[in-house]
Amino acid sequence: MNNTKKLLLACGILLMLFFITLVVNKLFFTPHRYTTDQFSWTQNQTHPTYTVYFQGVLGSQAVGARYTGNRGFIATTGEWLSAPKNGVDIVYNLFPATIISEVQPFEHEQLDKNVFTQSARKAVDEIYNQLFGIVALREIPDHFVNQPYYTNNDDLGKSALFYTISLDKISGAQEKDIKRHKTKMMVFDKFCTTHKINKPRVVLFGDSRGAAATLVSIATNHNDPLYKNVKLVLLEGCFDDVKNVVKNHFIGKNLPTKIQELIYKTGTEITQHDENGPTPLTLADKFPHHIPVIFMTSKKDEIVSSECTKNLANAVAQTSHPHVYLIELERAGHKNYPFNNKQDTLTYLNAVHSLYKKFGLAHIKQHAQLTNEELKKYHLNHR
Repeated sequence: MNNTKKLLLACGILLMLFFITLVVNKLFFTPHRYTTDQFSWTQNQTHPTYTVYFQGVLGSQAVGARYTGNRGFIATTGEWLSAPKNGVDIVYNLFPATIISEVQPFEHEQLDKNVFTQSARKAVDEIYNQLFGIVALREIPDHFVNQPYYTNNDDLGKSALFYTISLDKISGAQEKDIKRHKTKMMVFDKFCTTHKINKPRVVLFGDSRGAAATLVSIATNHNDPLYKNVKLVLLEGCFDDVKNVVKNHFIGKNLPTKIQELIYKTGTEITQHDENGPTPLTLADKFPHHIPVIFMTSKKDEIVSSECTKNLANAVAQTSHPHVYLIELERAGHKNYPFNNKQDTLTYLNAVHSLYKKFGLAHIKQHAQLTNEELKKYHLNHR
């Protein structure tokens, strides 16, 4: 088989895996529409909590809306994004900072004037509403009027929901993503200076590729002054190595080794991922010991297996890091960690908010009820 045929075969397998994953998520991991918007956050007004967010691959900053409940957040495009149907209050003051270069958003004018894109927009809107419950509005709600929020002049007039992905710009939690994360922190630092926000208490949050990008970034840049106010890192569905994602994928693990290798090799050829580059696992010993880290995984994650995340969490813990927490959900699929069933949602909320409270961050007191003794079951160095 020549190289062209091998490439086509691998691309075909990648597309098949992608569409099967979408179907599996829709059929078996439908959000249960549990919300916590009746609860309010307890916040330190002098040193407010902000969450700097890095999204997963093939997604935009809009995905962050699912973690902010009805409150939502203001995107860099100036849109108010929220998830009123099934959003869950996981993070506070979500700050996306920038549109990363692989995401190419459409302009509202382009979407509004073209009949085809109008129809496509309605279709995508419906998909987002049905699968993820995300809504984008151009009007800023009252609860954001009297508080600072960030928009990017270059992004205004564009859409956070409607975009294309440039595969050749995907880094896979390597050098480009490390630079992108540092850019986010530079934007956030300037935002705090402009609005005179004194010593904010920063949470770094990422899901999937965004989690891996966050880990390698803090491991690489933790001595940079831009990261000096980071108080906690929350990593959802974080992989240890892209190779292990392919090997442990719910379909990939049943494929012959040569096919797995071909899929991985094709991925490096159509993206910027370097098979000799850094991985979260190779940088685990560089993770700063003064910053607590929460690894969130699930027994039912069909994309990034719990084995991948556990392997990485244990690697960080084995460096004698004093605050490594591993939380394993029972039924959550990769795209729906806090949204699959009520028990998983409560496990996620209660553990994370209790840890927020423990480390002096904004939290919902109704969920921050676990004692230090109860939190030990998640604490790797106390098991």
